Amino acid sequence: MDLTKRLFTGYAAALLHDGVYLAALAKRMDHPALRLMPDFGKMKLDDPYGGTVAMMPYSASVSAKSHEFDANGMSREFN
Repeated sequence: MDLTKRLFTGYAAALLHDGVYLAALAKRMDHPALRLMPDFGKMKLDDPYGGTVAMMPYSASVSAKSHEFDANGMSREFN
Protein backbone atom coordinates (compact mmCIF):
# COMPACT_ATOMS: atom_id res chain seq x y z
CA MET A 1 0.00 0.00 0.00
CA ASP A 2 1.48 3.33 -0.97
CA LEU A 3 1.99 6.15 1.54
CA THR A 4 -0.90 8.30 0.26
CA LYS A 5 -3.37 5.42 0.56
CA ARG A 6 -2.03 4.56 4.02
CA LEU A 7 -2.34 8.17 5.22
CA PHE A 8 -5.89 8.46 3.88
CA THR A 9 -6.91 5.13 5.44
CA GLY A 10 -5.46 6.18 8.80
CA TYR A 11 -7.20 9.56 8.65
CA ALA A 12 -10.53 8.00 7.65
CA ALA A 13 -10.27 5.46 10.49
CA ALA A 14 -9.63 8.27 12.98
CA LEU A 15 -12.80 10.06 11.81
CA LEU A 16 -14.85 6.96 12.64
CA HIS A 17 -13.96 7.57 16.30
CA ASP A 18 -15.14 11.20 16.26
CA GLY A 19 -18.82 11.33 17.23
CA VAL A 20 -19.18 15.05 16.49
CA TYR A 21 -17.82 14.52 12.97
CA LEU A 22 -20.12 11.54 12.37
CA ALA A 23 -23.15 13.53 13.57
CA ALA A 24 -22.28 16.39 11.21
CA LEU A 25 -21.88 13.89 8.35
CA ALA A 26 -25.26 12.28 9.13
CA LYS A 27 -26.92 15.69 9.26
CA ARG A 28 -25.41 16.65 5.91
CA MET A 29 -26.41 13.36 4.27
CA ASP A 30 -29.98 13.75 5.62
CA HIS A 31 -31.11 10.23 4.66
CA PRO A 32 -33.86 8.47 6.66
CA ALA A 33 -32.09 5.10 6.43
CA LEU A 34 -28.81 6.44 7.85
CA ARG A 35 -28.64 5.69 11.57
CA LEU A 36 -25.61 5.90 13.85
CA MET A 37 -24.72 3.86 16.92
CA PRO A 38 -22.52 5.69 19.44
CA ASP A 39 -20.01 3.31 21.01
CA PHE A 40 -18.15 4.58 24.08
CA GLY A 41 -15.31 2.11 23.50
CA LYS A 42 -14.65 3.47 20.02
CA MET A 43 -14.63 7.12 21.14
CA LYS A 44 -12.04 6.84 23.93
CA LEU A 45 -9.60 9.19 22.18
CA ASP A 46 -12.35 11.72 21.55
CA ASP A 47 -14.95 13.01 24.03
CA PRO A 48 -17.29 10.00 24.37
CA TYR A 49 -20.01 12.03 26.13
CA GLY A 50 -19.96 14.94 23.69
CA GLY A 51 -19.79 12.55 20.74
CA THR A 52 -22.75 10.57 22.06
CA VAL A 53 -24.83 13.72 22.63
CA ALA A 54 -24.05 14.94 19.11
CA MET A 55 -24.93 11.57 17.56
CA MET A 56 -28.20 10.95 19.44
CA PRO A 57 -30.54 12.69 16.94
CA TYR A 58 -29.20 10.29 14.27
CA SER A 59 -28.92 7.16 16.43
CA ALA A 60 -30.96 3.99 16.61
CA SER A 61 -29.14 2.62 19.69
CA VAL A 62 -26.11 3.18 21.94
CA SER A 63 -23.37 0.76 22.95
CA ALA A 64 -21.90 1.25 26.43
CA LYS A 65 -20.45 -1.50 28.57
CA SER A 66 -18.82 -1.41 31.97
CA HIS A 67 -16.73 -4.23 33.35
CA GLU A 68 -15.26 -2.89 36.60
CA PHE A 69 -16.93 -1.02 39.44
CA ASP A 70 -15.57 0.68 42.56
CA ALA A 71 -17.02 0.31 46.08
CA ASN A 72 -19.65 3.00 45.30
CA GLY A 73 -20.86 1.19 42.19
CA MET A 74 -19.23 3.69 39.83
CA SER A 75 -17.61 2.39 36.68
CA ARG A 76 -13.81 2.58 36.71
CA GLU A 77 -13.59 2.32 32.95
CA PHE A 78 -16.23 1.92 30.31
CA ASN A 79 -16.21 0.42 26.86
